[in-house]
Amino acid sequence: MAIRNGECDGALVGGSSLIFSPTMWLALQDQGVLSPTGQCHSFDASADGYARGEAVNVILIKRASDAIRDKDPIRAIIRGTCVNADGRTNGMLIPSPSAQAALMRRTYTLAGITNLSETAIVEAHGTGTPVGDPLEAQAVADCFGDEGVIMTSVSLSLPIVPVYILSNPC
Repeated sequence: MAIRNGECDGALVGGSSLIFSPTMWLALQDQGVLSPTGQCHSFDASADGYARGEAVNVILIKRASDAIRDKDPIRAIIRGTCVNADGRTNGMLIPSPSAQAALMRRTYTLAGITNLSETAIVEAHGTGTPVGDPLEAQAVADCFGDEGVIMTSVSLSLPIVPVYILSNPC
C-alpha cells in the first residue's frame, strides 16, 4: 500500500522458515499432519500430509513503471492483495472453502478485475492432505469453475503440481 500511495518507491519483502529445534517437528508429527514420506503430494490421491523445509527468501517490490524504466527482470505483476484468517476452521489444514472463495472474490474486486475467467493459473496452498486439498479445490472451483483454471501448488520437495479445476473438483 505504501508503494501504491507514493509513500515509498520500493520495498524488500522477506520471509523465513528455519527449524532450530525438533519441538515443532514432534508436535506436527503427533498431530498427524506431516507426510511420513517427507514429501508433499498436494492434489494427489497419495496425499498423506505436508513436508517441512527451511528457506529464506527476499523479493524487491516496486512500481511496474519503475521496474521497466530500470530494466529490472519482472517475475509478476501484483494487482491486488488481501488476507484472511478468521480462526473459524477445525485446524490449519482444514480450510474453509466459503472463506477462501470470498477472499478471492474480494481481492479481484479490489484489484479492479471483473472477469475471473481471465486467470490462467491459481497458486494454491496445497495442504497435502486428503481433507484439506479437496476443500481448497472447492474454493477455487467456486470462483473459477465455470471456465476452469489450472491450479498449482509449489512445494520445496516436489515440482509444480498442475490440476485442472472444473465445477466439481471432488
